[in-house]
Amino acid sequence: MTSGRLWLLVAVIAGPLVVAANTGCDRVFGLSRASGSNAYTCECTCNAGPRDLPFRVSARSDDAAERRNTGSVVLGGSELSMSGEFLTGVRFSTLGIPPGATILSAHVQFTAAATDAAPASIDIRVEAADDAATFASSTSGISGRALGAPVGWSPPGWTSGDAGADQRTSDLATLIQTVASRPGWSATSSLVLVFDATAGSRVAVSFDGAGVRGPVLHVVFTDPTAGIAATLPVCLPEALNRNITPGAPNPDADGPDDDGDPDVLVSDCTGRVQQTYRGMVGACGFIADAAASCSCQLVQSGYTDKNENGTQDPGESVLSFTREICDVQPTCAEDLLNLPTDPNDPARCDNFDPRALTDCVARAIALCDELGIPRATCETNNCLGFVSATNAPGDEPVCVAHASAAPQPMAFQMFGRRSVCEVTGRSQIEVGDDGREPTKDPLTRGTLEILGGPCPGERCDVSLSTQLAMNPITFAVKWASDPTFSDLTQFGNSGLSVGTLDAGGIGTLPEQSTVGVGRGRRGSTREAILGSNASPLGLTVDWTGFACSLEGNLASSVGAEDVDGLCAGDGATLCRNDVPDCDAAGGPCELPDDSEPFVVNVALNGTLLNQPPTAIAGDDQTVECMSPAGASFLLDGTQSFDPDDVVIGHDIRIASWRAGHRVGPEIGASLQALASLGVGAGATYVLRVIDAYAQADEDLLTVEVVDSTPPDVFCNAARIVPPKKPVVFTATASDLCTATVVTPVLTAYQCFEINGAGARIDKTKSCKVSLNGASITIANTGGVGQHIAWTARALDGAGNAREISCEVEVANPGHS
Repeated sequence: MTSGRLWLLVAVIAGPLVVAANTGCDRVFGLSRASGSNAYTCECTCNAGPRDLPFRVSARSDDAAERRNTGSVVLGGSELSMSGEFLTGVRFSTLGIPPGATILSAHVQFTAAATDAAPASIDIRVEAADDAATFASSTSGISGRALGAPVGWSPPGWTSGDAGADQRTSDLATLIQTVASRPGWSATSSLVLVFDATAGSRVAVSFDGAGVRGPVLHVVFTDPTAGIAATLPVCLPEALNRNITPGAPNPDADGPDDDGDPDVLVSDCTGRVQQTYRGMVGACGFIADAAASCSCQLVQSGYTDKNENGTQDPGESVLSFTREICDVQPTCAEDLLNLPTDPNDPARCDNFDPRALTDCVARAIALCDELGIPRATCETNNCLGFVSATNAPGDEPVCVAHASAAPQPMAFQMFGRRSVCEVTGRSQIEVGDDGREPTKDPLTRGTLEILGGPCPGERCDVSLSTQLAMNPITFAVKWASDPTFSDLTQFGNSGLSVGTLDAGGIGTLPEQSTVGVGRGRRGSTREAILGSNASPLGLTVDWTGFACSLEGNLASSVGAEDVDGLCAGDGATLCRNDVPDCDAAGGPCELPDDSEPFVVNVALNGTLLNQPPTAIAGDDQTVECMSPAGASFLLDGTQSFDPDDVVIGHDIRIASWRAGHRVGPEIGASLQALASLGVGAGATYVLRVIDAYAQADEDLLTVEVVDSTPPDVFCNAARIVPPKKPVVFTATASDLCTATVVTPVLTAYQCFEINGAGARIDKTKSCKVSLNGASITIANTGGVGQHIAWTARALDGAGNAREISCEVEVANPGHS
């Protein structure tokens, strides 16, 4: 390759995946042209947007009533009485509202337990506590709490069983804000609301009355910390790519605003890219309102640290926009993805799984190892569909790679699992067969992205992407037309999972396992070069110490026969030395005049800026029903963790629970969420966590609500005397989770006496007894001292049965 087209290696997460990590500006997109600026860096950010979440009472001790005259607190019972007799308290546990949240609105929704048309006035107060405790059977357990100023509520008349606007409190946002703004408030805090009826009364269903119809607190809030950001190097669409469309506007041109930013790129970043970004995160269920919450802007990257002091001093300009050439679309066979044809089908996003790429590559690598295929040549292209988001035909954003001819697709890895390390060090550069070096090894700074892991203390397969910038270099002798090179940027990648880190985090990337492309400027001419590592490249990652290093041959240029040139007629059309026909462009193919080998070795060390989080949804649950409506249960993902918590504190910025699948309806926006199901129902719930670098993880669990408790059966029988008329006893039964009445059936009656020796003597023929469903009719007892026994059996709606024995003794009328 030509030494005159200075190279600086750029890596992007992995062979065919390059399209994923660096937005497809690498091998997959064919970085093959040396002129023009056809890719750029777009910085996109999202905030979580307003959240509207329901919080239910989750335990019988979380709603209570205090008798005003004695101060005694009553727990349990099926009703909450807000009246002149009782002061009522309701606690909502582990709300998940983060510190600093802005409360936009809030109300409590009750279900009426009694009909009452009379007017009522109720003062509602909140306990001034960082984390309100549950209620206990203690004196003044409600009135004795520190209560703030009230918000008034005048509910209209209630009709028993209703749960609508009439049973909804006035707005309680000011009350909730007072506690959410307390210094000690946290995302796991609970709060207590106290309802003080100053006139009239209202009776509501309690938690014990029917858990899913008990009080529900609805809060709409925004979380200023729940933001995610991603820097996306993206490729221009065909219409703006001057290498594909010669008449396209110059992306570097600046309009009348004279702000120094190339307007064509700014417009595309804030238009097409932003649309795709919003569509992706919205369709994949990451952001509630992507259009309102997500935006993109063009950013600059890199630096020129002339005095190498590590800071940008006056006169040290920031490098221009990071750009690469993007000519070739990714090849991604859609039939491999098995996608629905309906573009609005949520299942089109089902392959957008943070772990899917890693799992897919692991399976492919394992098969290659088994077959003896070298990892550097192991075929992993089919895994590409698990990491890409792009534009479908018509510019509609979807969550999968789409090999469309028009428009040019934009593909990038957005949410996923990769670690980012910021490195600095020196690069050793050699040119020519005699190994000529610049007068000074350039200071080099940038980032490494490690796909695979984290795996502290364990072995794991990884791939590598590098994005680096070097200080200008000057050769002691004149090299071609100019000995000085500046604006040196590098992007490169290894094959998917081509390297292996041992338990100590030490590993190597085999020779010829990386592909890189570099850019530089010699005078006013932009230069480029391609290359691969000629010898193994050492990579070390200290997961727990948050450090990494890269040492060895980063790249050596490919042979001169692969040099690209430009047609002299337009200076833009690409040509190769083996295809010199440029007649259509109006001139011959002009190749660079120098083709000396070019080698870059690096010694870089740095700090892990970010590692991906791990979602832990907890064990599958089997929950016993609490009422005919089913049961409420807690989804608890608080065991989820992020390795960066050790350094920067809690780095899980967004957490959500979704029902059914990863793009199902959101039921909670924190690590804990309360959900409910009907009797006999089961569901899958997906926990998603996202950190500050937009790295994500998911875990799921299944919950089934069962009724495994048999009904309670009652004989309702008592001691009798010889009757003058028939005596009837009717058994009854009750079941917590059966909506219909459970009626027992009586069977197998027997009459008997107990003799002096305690033996049982059958007297069934001497008594006159009949059974009819749940009732037993005793017309003749058979005399004093006789015993009459029978069996009562009841079956509930779930098929659970309970059988008990009933018995009465016939007493002497004078001794009854």
